[in-house]
Amino acid sequence: ASDHVINKYDAASNKREWAIIRNGSPDGIAFSMGKADGTFSGSKKTSHGNTVGDWVHVCVTFTGGTIVIYIDSVSKSLSTQGSIPTSINNDDAPLVFGTDSTASGYFFNGKIADVAIWNAVLDSDDVLSIYNRGVPNNLLLAASYNTDRTSNLKGYWRMASDATFGGTN
Repeated sequence: ASDHVINKYDAASNKREWAIIRNGSPDGIAFSMGKADGTFSGSKKTSHGNTVGDWVHVCVTFTGGTIVIYIDSVSKSLSTQGSIPTSINNDDAPLVFGTDSTASGYFFNGKIADVAIWNAVLDSDDVLSIYNRGVPNNLLLAASYNTDRTSNLKGYWRMASDATFGGTN
């Protein structure tokens, strides 16, 4: 199964920008990208090795064709499908959580806590600070980062402020 966690990816109107997807067997995370003409361009995927039901902190960075996927603050090795563009196709596809925008059955079977989008690439120290040993922190505060990224924070959705990534909430 491929469950869309968060995406700007509207296949019905050929507006494929990007998607973070939980892929089936073995359980993994993929960052998928589209071309300006709406067709699939490429993706990078990793297996995360966590047990179903465990909280997993996922962070994806992209710059100039380079994708890094962090699982619980650790950079993972990636496999590639297709070709990775050097920039993100930027159109007006809607930002959607938990499914693709066409609701065609790619529903995420899980819980989503906090989602944030920056217009700067986070480094591994920033990712580690944000992960904060599985305890969500307030990304509006400079202290949440290794390097202050508050001015680069473009979207922030706190869906479960009392959730813990490594606990049972």
